[in-house]
Amino acid sequence: MITVVAKIFVKEGKAEEYKAVAKKLEAVTNSSEPECISYRLYVDSRNPGQFAFIEEWESKESLKKHAASAHYQEASAKFSELVERSEMTIYNRAD
Repeated sequence: MITVVAKIFVKEGKAEEYKAVAKKLEAVTNSSEPECISYRLYVDSRNPGQFAFIEEWESKESLKKHAASAHYQEASAKFSELVERSEMTIYNRAD
């Protein structure tokens, strides 16, 4: 299993539009990708323009499939107009 923390910094005035697209992506991912353990969107409690996806996947291959999916590609195209920058970190469970 891997865990992904993707931090998203949204352009000024674009938070609500970003959130709408991201919530749709969250719903479709959770309902249609069996190798997805969890895929959740969070918003920073002090900065409404900063979001994070915290994701759990069965494997790195599962994450690659997600990135290639039609619903991710569609959302990603919209995100390019809304996001200032993003950071992604992939974690392995510490055993």
